[in-house]
Amino acid sequence: MSRTYTRQDILEAIENAGLKSDDTVFLTTSLGMLGIAENVNSSEELNQLFFDVLREYFKDSGNVIVPTYSYTFGRSTASEPQLFDPATTPAEVGPFPEYFRGQPGVSRTLDPMMSVAGFGPLIPDLFKDIPPTSYGEDSIFARLTKIDAKCCSIGLGPNWMPFIHYADWLCQAPFRYDKLFKGLIRQNGSITDLNWLYTVPLLHPASHSTGHKIAKLAEEAGIWQFSQLGRARVYVADYRRYFDFTIDQLKKDCWMTADGPPADPLKLERERVAPNPSPLPFPDISSSEQILQSYAETHRCEVCDYSGQLIEKLCTAWNLQQEYFLTGEKHLDWIIPERWQLHRARLYSLDGKDVLPEMELARRIGAYSPTRQIRISHDELLKHVKDVTGNPLYAAYHNAVLNRDWVISLSEKEVDMLPDADLQVDIQTSFAYDRLAIATSRDVDANRPLLILAGYINGPAGGKDLISAWAARAAYEKLNSHSPKSEMNYLLLILPGPAGFAAWLSRNAEKRHRILGVIEFCRLQPGEKTELRLPRNFDDHKLVKLWDASPSSIKTFRDNKKAYLLTPGENPVARNFMPEYEFPVISFGKTMASEYFRQAEGSDPFEKLCVNDFSEVNDTMTRLNHILASL
Repeated sequence: MSRTYTRQDILEAIENAGLKSDDTVFLTTSLGMLGIAENVNSSEELNQLFFDVLREYFKDSGNVIVPTYSYTFGRSTASEPQLFDPATTPAEVGPFPEYFRGQPGVSRTLDPMMSVAGFGPLIPDLFKDIPPTSYGEDSIFARLTKIDAKCCSIGLGPNWMPFIHYADWLCQAPFRYDKLFKGLIRQNGSITDLNWLYTVPLLHPASHSTGHKIAKLAEEAGIWQFSQLGRARVYVADYRRYFDFTIDQLKKDCWMTADGPPADPLKLERERVAPNPSPLPFPDISSSEQILQSYAETHRCEVCDYSGQLIEKLCTAWNLQQEYFLTGEKHLDWIIPERWQLHRARLYSLDGKDVLPEMELARRIGAYSPTRQIRISHDELLKHVKDVTGNPLYAAYHNAVLNRDWVISLSEKEVDMLPDADLQVDIQTSFAYDRLAIATSRDVDANRPLLILAGYINGPAGGKDLISAWAARAAYEKLNSHSPKSEMNYLLLILPGPAGFAAWLSRNAEKRHRILGVIEFCRLQPGEKTELRLPRNFDDHKLVKLWDASPSSIKTFRDNKKAYLLTPGENPVARNFMPEYEFPVISFGKTMASEYFRQAEGSDPFEKLCVNDFSEVNDTMTRLNHILASL
C-alpha cells in the first residue's frame, strides 16, 4: 500500500473500479485518506487535481454529482431567516464538495438542506424542478433510482450511501420523521420565502445513522467493486442495485440504517425527555370544571404533555374517545409537530435582577420557542416580543409551531418598562417525537348529515382558551337533549389546535360528504361578533343563508379555500389535501392566534367566563336549533 499516488494513478483507479467515461456517478470523497498526491502542496491544489481528473475522464459524455449539503434552513428562524443561494452558500460536507460547487460549468440543486452539484449533459434535466423535499417523492435521490447511475466513494469506504435517508423515508423507518422548515432562497435573481420538508432523526442515540451494517452485507454480496489508490480505495456500485439491496434489508429489519438497538420510538423519546407531571392536586378528580381549572395555568400547544393529559382526562369525564396522530404524519396540509416542553425561562439584567418573575415569564413564552441562552440588546429583544397595539394591559399569545423562533408575550405597558440596556435571555426547552391527541364523541349513525362542534384546549398558561372546550361540550349536550328526534348527527371534537382538526378530517375522509358544517368555539372578546368563515362558493348554502340573516354575525371569505381550518398547515408537498366536499365554518369567537391574557386578573378566570358566557352559548344554541329545524 503506497502512501503516495499520481494523477495517472487516479485515472487508472477510477477505471479499474468499474467507472466508464459515459457513466452518471454520485461521488463522495475523503481525499485526505488517500495519502500524499505527487506535486500537490495544498488542499486547493489537491481539489483542483481531482476536479481536473474528473473532467478529463468523463469529458462531455459522463455526469458527475457531488453532495454539497448546507443544512441552511436548519439554522433559520422567523426573526433571522437564513438564505440559501445555490451560487454562494458554502457546502458543509468537506473541502472537495465546496471546491467542486464553485467551478465553471457546475450546477447545483435548489435544496436548502441537501443540495448536490454536478456537471454533464444529463444534469440540467436531472436537477430541474426539484420538489420542496430533500428525501421524499421525486427528490434527487429518488430520481437517481430511475436512471442508470453509479455510486463512487473515494477514500470513504463503502459505508457512505447517498440514498440512505430516502430509503429510510420510503420504508417509513421508525426512528425518523418529517418536519417542516422555513427560510429564504435565491432563484433567478429573486429572493423568496420557501417552506421545506426534511426528514429528521429522533434525538435519542439509538437513532444515529449508520451505513456500516448494510455496506458489510453489500460487500459480501459482491455489489461493491474496488481498486487501490494510495493508502485507501476507490469503491463503485450500481446505484439502483445497491438501493434495491438496501430496501430488501430494511424490509427485514427497519433499524438496519441506525445504531439501535431497536425500540419503540415513543418510549425512547420519553426516556430522553421525561413527561411533565399532571397538575391535578388529586388524581381522582372527575369534575370537568376542576380538571379545566387545574390545567388553566399550564402551557398547552398542539403536542405537549399537558394537552395529552387534559384530552385523556376530558375523555373520561365526558365519555369521549381518544384518537392519536404521530409526529411527522401528514394530514391534509399539516404535518403533526413535535412534543414541546418549557423547562425554564428567565429575562434578567446583567447584575442578575429579573425583569419579570420567573413564574410569570414562563406563562409568556411562545409555544415551540427553541432554547436560547444569549445576551441581547434592547432593540434585538423587541424583535422577539409580541404585544397588542392599542391595548396596553394585554399581551398576545404566540405559537411558533409553523415558523420556529423564541418569543416573549408582553403588554405595551410591560414593553415600555423594559430597561434600555443589554439583558440576559435564558430559555430552556425540549423537542421530541410524540403524538397529538384529540377527543371525539361517537358517530352514532353513518347515514345522517353531520354537524361538528369543535372546542379547543391549546393556549397560554393563564389564558382563557379552555372556555372553548367547555362551551363546545355544553352546546353538544344542549343540542342532543333538545333534538332527540333530529335527523342529524352531532359530533363533538376537542382539539389541541388546527392540526388536530386537519388530522381528524384526513383520517375520516369517508365522513366528508356528510358534513353540513362546523361550529367552532373560541374566545369572544367584549363587543366582538360571531364570525362566519367560508369559501366564496358557499354563499347559497342554506345553513349560511340562515345564519347570515342574523345581524350578530360577520362574514369572512377565505380565498385560499381553507375555511375549514383555523390555520393552514403549510406542508409544501401536500397535494389534493383539500376535502372533496367543503363545508361552512361558523367561528363562535376569535381564533387561537388572537388569544389574550392579562397578568394578575384577581378572580378565577374560568369560573368568571363560564358564568358570563353561558347565557351567550345558550342563546346561540337555541337559535341554532331553530336553524337546523328548518333545514
